[in-house]
Amino acid sequence: MNAIEVQGLRKSYKRPLGKAVFALDGLDLAVPSGAVYGFLGPNGAGKTTTIRSLLGLVRPDEGTCHVLGAQVPTALPGVIGRVGSIVETPAFFPGFSGRRNLELLATMSSIPRSTVEASLERVGLADRGQDLFKAYSLGMKQRLGLASVLMKDPELLVLDEPAHGLDPSGLREIRDLLRSLADEGRTVFLSSHLLGEVQLICDSVAIIARGRCIAQGPVDEVLAVRGGSAFVVRAPKIQAAKKALAAAGLRSTFRGDRSLRVKASVDHAGRITRVLAEAGIYLTELRPEEISLEAVFLELTEDPST
Repeated sequence: MNAIEVQGLRKSYKRPLGKAVFALDGLDLAVPSGAVYGFLGPNGAGKTTTIRSLLGLVRPDEGTCHVLGAQVPTALPGVIGRVGSIVETPAFFPGFSGRRNLELLATMSSIPRSTVEASLERVGLADRGQDLFKAYSLGMKQRLGLASVLMKDPELLVLDEPAHGLDPSGLREIRDLLRSLADEGRTVFLSSHLLGEVQLICDSVAIIARGRCIAQGPVDEVLAVRGGSAFVVRAPKIQAAKKALAAAGLRSTFRGDRSLRVKASVDHAGRITRVLAEAGIYLTELRPEEISLEAVFLELTEDPST
């Protein structure tokens, strides 16, 4: 059984002038149980609206959501105790310690207070639990949010940017934690902008754009949709370089690091060099591109109008 199933989900919002804008436009998802599932998309793609729909915080216009086999929102109360979630930035009492915040949450949620210490230990905050929440760094606040989720001993975790603000060491610790949760048979539904981390940790991914799923499946299969080979091109006047390559019939996309991805076979290196040199643009880097989730993401979500 899939932990999450979404079919034909649509959600629109009205702008001030009355024109409806679709945050979700026929979204389909199938999240297998017992895996880490990456949920990716550019800003405004509909990720947060999807998560809010799964948790019963937003009512879609059309379509269905099932979480742990229960239809949302009608049957969600029967399974919500098995779901732990972080939606955007976790909120706690700033004048209380991290430990005290978790103790209060445990009391309000009828969770044994004995789970507090174990949860702090698991997210690496055991020695900082006595510190006031307002003194925590952004990364520590994210960890405390994860600790609050783990107190429920959830079967499904729905996490929106849980690694936001973490340093490299913290990223590795959270990566190992999320992987261990899946190894225990739990399902982790992970929305993140850290594509390198997603590629390292996730079993499967979905990439959405403009409210629709444009790629979904095991990470290896999603990487395979690229097809062909490509080069990374870095040069001064990168906009002009893109136009020059396009005029020569060489398609390129921006990679987000002031470089271009030029889709071309390995024997086209000389042609790329010549085209740019004839346009008065001289390369500072030209190399074959390694296949990465970031490259696939950028290619699939590229705005066709650019």
